[in-house]
Amino acid sequence: MLALIITLAVLPANAQTPDMLPPVPAAERAQFVAVGQLSRKNEDRRGICTGTLVTPDRVITAAHCVANRQGYSFEPESIVFFAGRDGKNSAAKRRGKEVIIHPAYLVTEGFARATYDVAILVLDKPVPANRVPPIAFVDGPIGRGPLTILGYQNRNRNVLNGRSDCRVMESTPTYLGLTCHVISGNSGGPVLRRVDGSWQLVGVVTSKVGHAGGPGLALAAHLDDWVRRQVQTSAPTD
Repeated sequence: MLALIITLAVLPANAQTPDMLPPVPAAERAQFVAVGQLSRKNEDRRGICTGTLVTPDRVITAAHCVANRQGYSFEPESIVFFAGRDGKNSAAKRRGKEVIIHPAYLVTEGFARATYDVAILVLDKPVPANRVPPIAFVDGPIGRGPLTILGYQNRNRNVLNGRSDCRVMESTPTYLGLTCHVISGNSGGPVLRRVDGSWQLVGVVTSKVGHAGGPGLALAAHLDDWVRRQVQTSAPTD
């Protein structure tokens, strides 16, 4: 079993990150506008995590991105989602209205907690689907890959980074261990699979396996029944 689990929301400013995910080429970024940067108001660093628009008014991310260590959520209004952020531009900007933390995250510790490190940010108003098409959940078996990991890393925070050659090293009903490395800022980012020309969401990056001061192999939480129910209760778009 994967042994050393480190959450990714905080990284020392002087940490070396030689194996960051590379920037997604500019010509390819338009297909990933549903992936965005999550930021909090009144913080020194603007980018804290990554999230994915899965319905017009719901963003899936890691629980530790929107809650403190005790599992109490930050004020939803203090969280801002920039869909498809690319430098100073974004396809849509929305503030949070509600934070919904996975119930198992609140009652587990250690490795088990990392596998349930998932939350839903409900937006203050829906994003029109013709502007930012949400990414659908995976339907069917995942297989061994290759899969794509995307994120707004804190070392290159305003440009989407990613790799599309990630393989599954380990898979259980609750998590995936992947061959690609991640760093701070990748938390909450999507693990995607391309099917018949469309992207599907496989899981959510929650942690890494490695040393605290640098990159580590990605750990992603599966999309369980609780997560899927949150999407089913989403509001329609404008």
